[in-house]
Amino acid sequence: MRVNPHNFRDPARGLVISTACGPLSNIIQGTLWALVLRVVIATSNTDALVGNMLVGFLAMAAFINFVLAVFSLIPLGPLDGHEVIPYFLPYDQKVAYHRFNQQYGMFVLMGLILLDFVANVPILTTVVVRPAHWLGSAVAGAPLLLVIRLALGYR
Repeated sequence: MRVNPHNFRDPARGLVISTACGPLSNIIQGTLWALVLRVVIATSNTDALVGNMLVGFLAMAAFINFVLAVFSLIPLGPLDGHEVIPYFLPYDQKVAYHRFNQQYGMFVLMGLILLDFVANVPILTTVVVRPAHWLGSAVAGAPLLLVIRLALGYR
């Protein structure tokens, strides 16, 4: 559902705060899953992690939430990040940014996705997955992608 900025006392500030709630909720959820994963890893040995569905679920839940948080902060419409950037721009640049984003934002985003998956140019992988993996690994105390791999039965 779209937020009506005119319902806020300060529309620009209210829009930025309400937009930041989506990625923030993903970061909070990812942190909670990663902390539970950290406890499970700390209380079990390495051999118990191989093929463990609980560990795989916790690692995937944490990783997916961190990926969603980072992805939604990309400053292209319709993602949440496109509402945050204009708040910090001067008026003339804000108008140009909104015009560009309304006309081309979705196409640029789709182009980036296609470049990443079809042409194998890892733009989104570099910009989204690596920071999400780093953030999740820092909270979980173990590399999330390695934990997922172990949980799937690979050594």
